Amino acid sequence: MSAAPDIAVITPTTGRREQVERCIHSVSLQDYSGTVHQLVIGDHLDSDTAREVDTMCSRSGAEFRNDLRPLNTGYAPARTGRLRNLGVRLSTAPLIAHLDDDNTLEPQHLSSLAHLLKDPAVDIAHSWRRMLQPDGRPVHLQRYPWVIAHRDEIAKEVFDSLVAQGIFERGGAVIRDRVPDADGDLYHIDSSEWMMRRSVFDAVSFLENATPRQMIYQYTEDYLFCRDAVRAGLIFACSEKITLNYYLGGYWSCGETTLLEK
Repeated sequence: MSAAPDIAVITPTTGRREQVERCIHSVSLQDYSGTVHQLVIGDHLDSDTAREVDTMCSRSGAEFRNDLRPLNTGYAPARTGRLRNLGVRLSTAPLIAHLDDDNTLEPQHLSSLAHLLKDPAVDIAHSWRRMLQPDGRPVHLQRYPWVIAHRDEIAKEVFDSLVAQGIFERGGAVIRDRVPDADGDLYHIDSSEWMMRRSVFDAVSFLENATPRQMIYQYTEDYLFCRDAVRAGLIFACSEKITLNYYLGGYWSCGETTLLEK
């Protein structure tokens, strides 16, 4: 039996070929000197799509699994959380990173986060992110992109508050994520920015079954994971490096781009 890799990269996917290929390629370009295993988990992909994704993974040394377990919810964040949890269970690496299928990593992403986790006091490491349009053009942020019902006045108010805290920059493309915000209630780190010790999952797991309140307020699985990790007393550290390329449109294509530039 071969030794466990140092880092597992868990990637949920709905099977979008171009995004998946771009995502896998970015993992293959990492400058980390140890071993990395990317595990791509399909969300009920049809047989033709599953075959294509499996072929792409095989060419790049990644592993593909198609999750065909019966669904217990149609709520997208809970479905995504279930894929993330499955990936963690299937992996054997002591360090777990996450990368959504429509995002990419800069070459130093994994090495910079693994360096932070050399400190035994740190449980979860994370980066900063660069916001890009689906075609790769940089985003010039003027409003907060993720607001229920796309309410413009709230998007502006939230954005102004986070600009004042240094998380956003007006007209800029970089989000300098941290947890929590000044008010103590915004756990603003995207899952694709994270690397964590396997032991973290003894204390926290991703959302798999959503309550009506969680669905009404559109709580995402990474927001809830981050919140629960903070409440559990887990220690975060930030590389302060912009090593995640975050493409708007999202895992479930939620129409984020409508609030960026007006």
